[in-house]
Amino acid sequence: MSPDRVEQTAQDWFLRLTAGDMSAVELRRFREWREANPAHDAAFREVRALWNDLDPLEPAFAPAADQVMPHRIRPGISRTRAVAAIAALAACLLLVLASLPDLLIMIQADYRTARGEQATITLPDGSLAYLNTGSALDIRYTQTRREVAILGGEVWFDVIRDRGRPFSVLALGGSSTAVGTAYAVRDQDGIATVTVTEGTVRVAPDATDNTASTDHLVTAGQRIAYREDGSIGPMENVDATAAIAWRQGLLLLRERPFTEALEEIGRYYPGRILLLGDQTKLGTVTARLSLGQLDNGIDALAATHGLSVTRLAGYLVILH
Repeated sequence: MSPDRVEQTAQDWFLRLTAGDMSAVELRRFREWREANPAHDAAFREVRALWNDLDPLEPAFAPAADQVMPHRIRPGISRTRAVAAIAALAACLLLVLASLPDLLIMIQADYRTARGEQATITLPDGSLAYLNTGSALDIRYTQTRREVAILGGEVWFDVIRDRGRPFSVLALGGSSTAVGTAYAVRDQDGIATVTVTEGTVRVAPDATDNTASTDHLVTAGQRIAYREDGSIGPMENVDATAAIAWRQGLLLLRERPFTEALEEIGRYYPGRILLLGDQTKLGTVTARLSLGQLDNGIDALAATHGLSVTRLAGYLVILH
């Protein structure tokens, strides 16, 4: 079981215990799970410690008189308040992490977009760069070459033709080179993905290796991905229009696992999205969402998958 899965299971057990309605069989299963691995016990202790740390803040999370649940496991603690307390601490931690700027990117980037923000940049040669959410771009033009480096995020380029000066996008140690064409490069989670919407692009996963054997020609309607170690994935056919639907303010999801769909939505959402509960029972997502109305989209996805939505401080969204 992965560390993330262990943490999720510990949270689930804690919430069920605080609800006070577990049967003897469920209690035995909980003890067996906790004793099966030291990591399980450590994860549960950490979740329980989070609750204890929040005791002084308990009045702030108390429900209004007309919202108090009739069932309580003991005075002052309910399942609703347990969820709110844990979520509130998570929100505080996420706020702290989000407030720590990436100093390296701030120093290197010529242009940046924040989460949920997009921007159009005219490059020195007249080519256009469309920065998607949470992206950073460094311009490195010379008299003989046109180079830009993606320091994170996703950028779609509409390149002016200039055979004397090739246009290259650098990302994760590799390069994507074209003379005049249109394509997107995305740098996320240690993977660079190149999606061509017009023309042909030469992708080299190792920009320092000039041998032709390492190059891959990607044409319109295709994409390819590579890692920083130089490994490269298979060529895939894609709907190029759907791949850059974000330029029209849309997010298109097709048969995506629910957790992956939330991660993709999270790239554009100005706050944070937290999913609690058994993720294995959630199906796939096919949806067309407006980037300007993501809260409505989140509510719709939650409803179709039997989940409830709790929002805290306009920043944290909890699906449970």
